[in-house]
This record gives sequence, C-alpha cells and structure tokens, in this order.
Amino acid sequence: MKCALLTGLLLLPACQSLYQDAKKPIPDPDFENVSIARSQFDDVPVPEGLTLRTDSLESYSYQCGAFRQARLIYHGSADPARVAAYLRERLPLHGWSATAEAIGKGTRHLEFSKGGAVLLCDIQRGPRRSNNPTVLVIAVRPDLQTAEASASK
Repeated sequence: MKCALLTGLLLLPACQSLYQDAKKPIPDPDFENVSIARSQFDDVPVPEGLTLRTDSLESYSYQCGAFRQARLIYHGSADPARVAAYLRERLPLHGWSATAEAIGKGTRHLEFSKGGAVLLCDIQRGPRRSNNPTVLVIAVRPDLQTAEASASK
C-alpha cells in the first residue's frame, strides 16, 4: 500500500506537466519558413557530389526515440553506378544489412535493414538537360514485419 502511494505521489508532478503541455495552444505552422530539423541520419552516409533538396518541402526526417522516418531527396552530378557502389560499401559499415537490389526502368533500387528500420535507396539519372543529372531518394521507415513478429511473441 505504501509503495503504491509513493509511486502515485512521484508520478503526480509528471502527469501535471503533461496535462499543462496538452492545454497549450498548437502554434500555426509557418510553411513559408519551414526547414527540416535534421538533414540526414548519422548512420546513412551519402556520397560527395549530392546535395539535399530542402526547398518545397521535398525532404523531411523525423526521429523520436527508436522510431525514425525520413524521405530525403538528393540531386547531384555523381554517376548512379558509383552512388550504388558507395551505398553497398558504406552502409554495412554503419550496421545496415543489404536485403534486396533491383534495376528497372532506369532506376536502381537498393534495400537495407537494421534493427527495426528499413532503408530504401532509389537512384536514377535525371533529365539530360538538367544541371543535376542524378537523383537519390532515401527513405527510412519502420520494419513492419519485424514489429509484427515481436508483437505476436
């Protein structure tokens, strides 16, 4: 009984703080001056010659604890075959394991997994007339199969 009372007294300030935070008005988003808080994840290296596209909200990333999600778009002059080779070589050094690779309709698709996350990399050559002929799209999302397997145990 004393333990339950003590636990309740310790949790009361935390609950009050959460309640006060929940009552605060949500600020209106300023879409004119939006920027991403984190340009890329530390364990997802990108080869030189590619720059992150942040205009027009093309790229975003979000991380909260172990959960993370992102769609990062890079443009640059790097050769698509070299970008793919770089990712194949460097991502395993950061703990990612290759799970799939495919080439189709001018796009190279690489897939990696790590813990509870999946990393998807699509590399394609842009229009010939553009100054940035290579596009790399990196998507990080939760691995739903791993999550479902651990939930069923």
